[in-house]
Amino acid sequence: MIGRIQTAFILALLATTLVAQKPEDRRRALDPTTKVSDDPRRVPAPPEPGGPEGWIVLRGGLLFDATGAAARGATVAIERNRIAKVLPPESTDWPPEARLIDVGGATVLPGLIDLHTHLTYTEPGLSADIALDPHHATLRAVERLRYYIESGITSVRDTASANDAPFRLKEWVAANRLPGPRIFAAGQLITGTGGHGAEGLSPRSEAWGAIREASGPDDWREAVREQFKKGADVIKVASHFSKQELRAAVDEAHALGLKVTCDCETFYVDWAIEAGVDCIEHPLPRTDQAIQRMAEKGIQAVPTLIPYIYIFDQWG
Repeated sequence: MIGRIQTAFILALLATTLVAQKPEDRRRALDPTTKVSDDPRRVPAPPEPGGPEGWIVLRGGLLFDATGAAARGATVAIERNRIAKVLPPESTDWPPEARLIDVGGATVLPGLIDLHTHLTYTEPGLSADIALDPHHATLRAVERLRYYIESGITSVRDTASANDAPFRLKEWVAANRLPGPRIFAAGQLITGTGGHGAEGLSPRSEAWGAIREASGPDDWREAVREQFKKGADVIKVASHFSKQELRAAVDEAHALGLKVTCDCETFYVDWAIEAGVDCIEHPLPRTDQAIQRMAEKGIQAVPTLIPYIYIFDQWG
């Protein structure tokens, strides 16, 4: 009896220890006074501010600040790449050398964010050779970055692109060597063998290089680590997967301080909720109960509609 009690006590103590050692977001270990990057990895940032030197002043327009307040007349003063002051319309409280831009008749608002894009994705009319060519894929992405920034979209979340292109583009934009929005890259989409994006996957497939097929919990963990090593800001997974595979991926990503977004549908949504994903892409089929559980757990939804255009208008 004593031996059984001792064994039970040891097991209970071990369980308590395991719970206590559950991985926490590593960002909590940073000194709160440390200046860090504004991406999810929170890399210690150099002391100097980013962006080109000087001031830009946007004067004469309406300001919509997305706080719930009504749009109002205001002047926005920007130092390098940061909003330094929001001033009354009549104020002139900025350095005399600032560049003034008259935005009368326009509305100034925060930069827009595209939460679901594939910068290197193919486009209609391309041959397989051109679609798969890494140089053309990168140039397509550069062109799209220009479209984004010219449209007021200042941040994009790339939810899977070919090879390492999104990481190199992210570095060039961050270094002001290429105009474009900030890029938060997932790297490759992780899916089960033959899963979403990997149907018939081969070196001649348009998605080649953007998909990482994984099989078994250990391989799913390894796939997460591969994206982390490349510099991923978020982990993107897609059905199909087993419950064990997805749990392993989510646990690994969370231990590394990264969130997980999932492209899934029907009962896979239920499995994703159980596994603790942070976000689910697309309004694909799911139950009202699943939506309620997402709300209760604070799981975000990205309501892209493009899949329905593909499914109904292009694929039938």
